[in-house]
Amino acid sequence: MNKDIKRYTVTCPNCGRKLISAVAANGAEIYCQKCKTMYEIEIKDKQLHVKEIGEEYIANY
Repeated sequence: MNKDIKRYTVTCPNCGRKLISAVAANGAEIYCQKCKTMYEIEIKDKQLHVKEIGEEYIANY
C-alpha cells in the first residue's frame, strides 16, 4: 500500500469502539452496534467530523 495515502480510523465518540478504517471516509454512514447510534462521517477544512443526530464531534488530523 502507498505510504502517501491518508488512511482514516474513526472510533465512536460515545464508547470508543472502532467504527471504520478506510482510505475514503467522506460521506460514509456508520452504525455503532454497541451504542445503537448512527453517525455520518465528513471531511472538511482538514477536520474529520463525526455527526450524530443532534450532536457533532470534530477531530483535527
